[in-house]
Formats: sequence, C-alpha cells, structure tokens
Amino acid sequence: MAGIRIPKQEFETRIAKIREAMKKDNVDVVFVYGDEYRKENLRYVSNYWPIFERGGLVIGLDSPPILLSSI
Repeated sequence: MAGIRIPKQEFETRIAKIREAMKKDNVDVVFVYGDEYRKENLRYVSNYWPIFERGGLVIGLDSPPILLSSI
C-alpha cells in the first residue's frame, strides 16, 4: 500500500510563500524548529520528521534553505 506522497514542488511553493511574507515584514532569516514533540512546522516545510533528535530549517531570502539535524 503506497503512502501519501507530497511532491517536492509543494515544499518549494510553501517556502516561496514564507519568503513572500518575509519580504513584506522585512525579515531576513526564518528558523523553523522541530523535534519529536513539535514536528509539524518542520515537516510542513521540509518533510523531515525528527524522531529522538532535533532539527531545523534555515530559510533566507536569497539562499537555498538549509536543513539542520542533530543525529
């Protein structure tokens, strides 16, 4: 049985919407945090689901997003 698959383009679209809001509010960088208890935001923007570790995604206005993980 195949699981639900979210295409890569959807994550790119989500990050683009965040960048639009960043430009509007004059924000240079956004850090999205996630761990096994607070995974929703990080999973929403990167599909990374940290279990027994922590993770983050750094979103800059003009640079590729950077996924951080503490494995």
